[in-house]
Amino acid sequence: MAMRNAERKSMKKTLLLIVLMICFTVPAFGAQFVEIGTDESHEVYVDIDSIESRDDHMVVWIKIVPLGEQKIEVETKHETTVSHALSLFALNRIFRQMQFLSYVVYDENDNAMESDSFPLAPDEYQEIPPDTIISQIYDFVMLYYHTVFESPRIRME
Repeated sequence: MAMRNAERKSMKKTLLLIVLMICFTVPAFGAQFVEIGTDESHEVYVDIDSIESRDDHMVVWIKIVPLGEQKIEVETKHETTVSHALSLFALNRIFRQMQFLSYVVYDENDNAMESDSFPLAPDEYQEIPPDTIISQIYDFVMLYYHTVFESPRIRME
């Protein structure tokens, strides 16, 4: 009888542990990249799942695939084949400005080779030049913001 109670306690602890693991498991979601454009040195994508509204700015992860001379330059610097870089940008919602916050460079096997981060500083915003890929990114993210974050919600009654 004592053995049965010990087995039950052990089984209860195991079940409790399994339930707790299921309850506190955080799902991992992949990035959802949308192509923004291409120029002579880059293919650029926005991860729409990463777009966040914060105070007076938006943050967004951008995937940059180097092309042509830019690819040669980056691969020469790293002495290996470079697949892409992910960069985190802050985009000012009030003024047409951006700020570079972080980057990670990946090799062809998706191993991080180089990274760095920079704090958000209100006096470090840079004007976004017209007719550039960063201008297209800004327009896309702001349109996404107004569509997803500010659009009126449909009431179901």
